[in-house]
Amino acid sequence: MLLPIIFTFIIISIIGGILFYKLLKRDQSNYDKAQKFFDTSKKINRLLLQSSSTSSVVQKLADFLPNELDFATGVIALYENDRRTLRRVAASDTKEAIEAIKALRVPFTQIEIAIDDSDNFMSRALLQKKEFVTSNLYDVFVPVLTQEESTKIQQIMSIQSTIVYPIYVEDKPLGVFIASSKKKVDEITNYEKEVIGLFVDGAGIALQNTLFTTSLQKTTENLRNANERLRELDRLKDDFVSVASHELRTPMTAIKSYLWMALAGQGGPLNEKQKRYVYRSYTSVDRLIKLVNDMLNISRIDSGRLSIQMQSVYIDKLIGEIVDEITPKAKESGIDVVIEQQGVVPEVLADGNKIKEVLYNLIGNSMKFTSEGGKIVISYVRKENMVEVAVKDTGEGIAAEDLPKLFHKFGILPGSYVTNQRVSGTGLGLYICRVLVELHGGIIRATSEGKGKGTTFTFSLKVFSQDDLKKFSEKNNKKAEKDVELIHTKID
Repeated sequence: MLLPIIFTFIIISIIGGILFYKLLKRDQSNYDKAQKFFDTSKKINRLLLQSSSTSSVVQKLADFLPNELDFATGVIALYENDRRTLRRVAASDTKEAIEAIKALRVPFTQIEIAIDDSDNFMSRALLQKKEFVTSNLYDVFVPVLTQEESTKIQQIMSIQSTIVYPIYVEDKPLGVFIASSKKKVDEITNYEKEVIGLFVDGAGIALQNTLFTTSLQKTTENLRNANERLRELDRLKDDFVSVASHELRTPMTAIKSYLWMALAGQGGPLNEKQKRYVYRSYTSVDRLIKLVNDMLNISRIDSGRLSIQMQSVYIDKLIGEIVDEITPKAKESGIDVVIEQQGVVPEVLADGNKIKEVLYNLIGNSMKFTSEGGKIVISYVRKENMVEVAVKDTGEGIAAEDLPKLFHKFGILPGSYVTNQRVSGTGLGLYICRVLVELHGGIIRATSEGKGKGTTFTFSLKVFSQDDLKKFSEKNNKKAEKDVELIHTKID
């Protein structure tokens, strides 16, 4: 009784051992396949991540199959949407592939297939979004090569089968991948097909990224070229304005001089009507001369050639000189100009001549819009490491919505001299002031309580220090052609 039980146990154990061995062997085989597939996936990811340019990506994609799966060759053809063609861009860098390319009657990169050519498997794969298999290489060369030429290429590379895979990303066609093997179609394993499928999916993402990067680089380059062209046009414009202004300035100055002599009676007496006509001509020419002078100054500023000679400047002394100069004209207009000093003010770091231009423009602007009996107050005060200079008038004032329009080229406001002919100007003075103050490292601003309540223009300059002077000198010594000065502004 005991022996049959032992014998049965032994038989069951043997059978169980055999089944366990087979199961273990099968699982090990599956494990090996999975591990191999995982390793291959990592290689694909590494290959795609290391590539940045389109040419680098497509070549690495083409080289993958011969290196990894022992295929004869891999070929990448990209879809060109504007031409609706598939163009070969890369082939595996193997000895057989190189020999085959040399044997081609048509240069490899010039082989293009129309997307509407239904005879070609590349077009069919892309249009139908599925893979196509063939044992005749002619199916991917028609109609560029003949059957005889295609057969010759197939023999050189010992190709038995070719699979054409469409490359899509988010329903966007990118191209096709052509995998040619020395095996027959039924000899290609499922593992190889799975690897190629994984590879094609990754290739689509890699191609999309590199094509986007290439497109972005081209766009950036085009923008860079366009900006260079715009800078060149801007320079030509500045040159034209400079030359034209110089040519206009001389004859207009002569005209103004002759008109002044006529008004002075040096050509004989004039009746009242003649005097009125000549005076209007004189003031119009004077406005034109101021416009030309301002345009010349703008041209010199914008060209970057303006000379700035920084030094220690006594701002109180500078303002005193300017007030002494403009007082006679202010009295003629019935305007009182006064200076208010708020505490002890140190020297400032400035180009005295340029700051004079700023003050002449600001004071002249205030005089245009301040009526007889009005007042202009010029004050200056130290605030930390800056000195603030203010020009305050009791003139027409500026509406709050118009304040942001100041300090721009031709910044003419409604109700200014364009519509009020008793004053004149160019609309460039405040822009010149802003640029000059900013070149000094300061800021300029305007405030007003509204129409009829006057305006205050305030700008700041740095308190003088040897360190700031040294920094400015080092910075500006690197600039070339800073050899021009501004044309002096006059208050007439």
